[in-house]
Amino acid sequence: MRWIWAILPLFVPFVAIGEETVPVLAAPPAGEETEAVSLSAALDETLRTHPSLRALGHRWRAALEKVPQARALPDPWLTYEALTRVETPEHRIGFRQEIPVWTALRAAGEEAAGEARAAGCRFEAGRQSALYATRAAHAACVRLGLSLRAGKASLELLRGLEPVVRARYAAADASHPDLLRLQNEIARLESDLDALEAMRPVLGARLAAALGRDPSGPALRAQEETFPAELPALAPDVVLARVARANPEIGEAEAMTEAAIAARRAARVAWLPGLSLGACSMRMEGGPMERNYPVEAMVELSLPLQAQRIRAGERGAEEALRAARSERKAALHRLLAEARAVLYAVQDADRRARLVAGELAPRQERAAEALTTAYAAGAADLAEALGARREVLQLKAEEIDALAERETRLAELGMLGAADFRSVGAAP
Repeated sequence: MRWIWAILPLFVPFVAIGEETVPVLAAPPAGEETEAVSLSAALDETLRTHPSLRALGHRWRAALEKVPQARALPDPWLTYEALTRVETPEHRIGFRQEIPVWTALRAAGEEAAGEARAAGCRFEAGRQSALYATRAAHAACVRLGLSLRAGKASLELLRGLEPVVRARYAAADASHPDLLRLQNEIARLESDLDALEAMRPVLGARLAAALGRDPSGPALRAQEETFPAELPALAPDVVLARVARANPEIGEAEAMTEAAIAARRAARVAWLPGLSLGACSMRMEGGPMERNYPVEAMVELSLPLQAQRIRAGERGAEEALRAARSERKAALHRLLAEARAVLYAVQDADRRARLVAGELAPRQERAAEALTTAYAAGAADLAEALGARREVLQLKAEEIDALAERETRLAELGMLGAADFRSVGAAP
């Protein structure tokens, strides 16, 4: 049957909750442990416990700890010298502190801070991706339930038609092939529904993995029962401005650009000599205790004489900065184009869902009812009645698909803009 191919690809991510108000999922098989999870609870659990988010959070904190390390002065040196093979052994104790060029030290701290901000943006990108995966897995269960409900409703109608066919056959108004045709139609639909039922544990495992749980644990199922009826207002210019301002990938590119600017600043001051300050005191064995031993002061300067190395460092830092700026521009253009395409897909799916629910499905339902009534009265062919009923089920599947695609694309748009547009709309 054509409708089953429209609802079998359940592994496509869907963030969907439909207009139906009856329970979506049938009772689980006897003895099977299941747990119903609402979308809000699933999202909260993902943020709290998902291993990938924990890993990104640890990497972010590790990057933050590098900032004070980059800003700190190098460790001081404590030296000790002993001259023993002389008539009067000597002992020298010294202290030396290297003092880098202040501009270079400050630039190193800014570079580390930029890299830490980039790690924070990567965490936010992972957070949005994890939320989207959770919505997709949860909604796939909801979509499965809606498809099952539509198929079961059609199956009940076909079963209700069987007594009519038998009565007409008994009265010799219908042929024996009509009964066989109806029974075959019922058998095919039952087989399709069994195939969908077999998807429950698969989708439950997918939902568990999205939450960060062990997929071999208790089977999960969706608690929600409906799709949202309305699409929030989405102004294209506001959505695109949100993506440009809040997308984590663009934020990461901006942070890496800041780090590259700091690295270039450090490379430009590599011509300046480094400074070291130190002091040293000497003691002689057997010498008079009251003697005033001198304290030696020491000043050292590093000589930046490797001009080729320094110039190469400057050129490398400049090229790295140009690359970072180009990557940011490329990411911005790509993401804005992607956001436009996703926004169109949201609005197109909403249009198709409204067309089917508001016009096509009601008309086809009336046609199917009329043909069924006509067949019962002996004024229509059974094949026409069954074809009309199949078309009703096909349109219902198209409506579910369109609503699911609308919500999926809306969630994808939210991932691009780091916002839940279903909750906050497209406010700037």
